[in-house]
Amino acid sequence: MKKRIRLSYFLGVFLALLLVFCVYKSRSVILSKMLSSTFQAPVSLESVDFFPGQLAIKNITLSNPADAYVPTAFKAREVYVHNPLLNFLKSKVEVEEVVINGIYLNIEFYTQDQLEGNWQTLMANMVEESVSSGRKKQTVIKKLILNDLQVNLLLADGGIHRLSPIEHLELDNISEEEGGALQAISSIIAKKMVYSVLKNEGLNLIIKVPLKVIKKILPFL
Repeated sequence: MKKRIRLSYFLGVFLALLLVFCVYKSRSVILSKMLSSTFQAPVSLESVDFFPGQLAIKNITLSNPADAYVPTAFKAREVYVHNPLLNFLKSKVEVEEVVINGIYLNIEFYTQDQLEGNWQTLMANMVEESVSSGRKKQTVIKKLILNDLQVNLLLADGGIHRLSPIEHLELDNISEEEGGALQAISSIIAKKMVYSVLKNEGLNLIIKVPLKVIKKILPFL
């Protein structure tokens, strides 16, 4: 009897370790699938690594919705999330810092009135996914740092505007209360990144819409 118990115990430990190993080996695929589900658009990434107090992602790409003119909505060379992994299990997640380096951002408007565009669609997809998941967790990013940001703006008339590179943007204490931690972090970054570009680069002058009206056009801002 004792031998059976011991055998069952060691078999359980072995299977648990095997499961952890398989999840770790497949971490890039798992995270890309989770992000793809969140945005309802394909997300690819080269690698995901865990360090003490830090998650590092290399070469992440978010594809555009089907109606967009170009295939890529966002890509970044590096993403660093400075936060102990166990903190993501708490009811309130406080991320110390997120640093994103080497960013390409594509902003598109499909119609002359600017009411439809790629980021409107992506953010609507995130809201839909958040509601369907039924999860709700308050998430705060204490500091969001965006470095080396390249922005392309495509208008409905076919006009393409390549903005001057933005070397550095820094935002403090931004939060989200919908969805799980991954959804909330993705939402915070997307919202604040797009809004900061619109605000700081004067894109309202290019698309000839006042910033206060843009906030109504893009309600996720």
